[in-house]
Amino acid sequence: ALFPFGTLLVIADAASDKAMQVQLDPVFFTAGADSMDSKYHAYLEKVAKVLDEKPEIHVKVCGVSTASDSRHFEGIMKKAFVEQQQAAAAKSANEVETVKDSKDSEGKGGSAQPEFIADKAAIEKQVKELAIKRAAVVTDFLVKTQGVKPNRLISCQPRLELDSADAKPRS
Repeated sequence: ALFPFGTLLVIADAASDKAMQVQLDPVFFTAGADSMDSKYHAYLEKVAKVLDEKPEIHVKVCGVSTASDSRHFEGIMKKAFVEQQQAAAAKSANEVETVKDSKDSEGKGGSAQPEFIADKAAIEKQVKELAIKRAAVVTDFLVKTQGVKPNRLISCQPRLELDSADAKPRS
């Protein structure tokens, strides 16, 4: 007879916790960036004031990276790849006679240009690290400039929202 009552208490406690949660506005970031725009300082100052006035409140700080961050890092990789190919072509142009002799002896018109292929694992690692840095930026602002005690801020796992094209980078 106690089991259903105990279950009811757990459910009631969970519902109470959910009802007590407050959703704060996110702090948005530019794609690929981990620096916070100063326009969010006033907002975070208000959050710090509420935390100071209400010691029972804790804030969860979660960094989020999105598809726009992934595209940003892929663009950086592609740019580096293109620059590497251009440098190789320039070096090759300096050795024109050697290359020309090589083509003549092989009887071929040269080799195909390598194609850029994004390193998805490296990009995912970068966007995860970026999400962690974003959460740290918000936490550091609250702790170092506003005097919020670190134990009032709860860190969570970084979120990667790479499938949604309209998701905005935030913390």
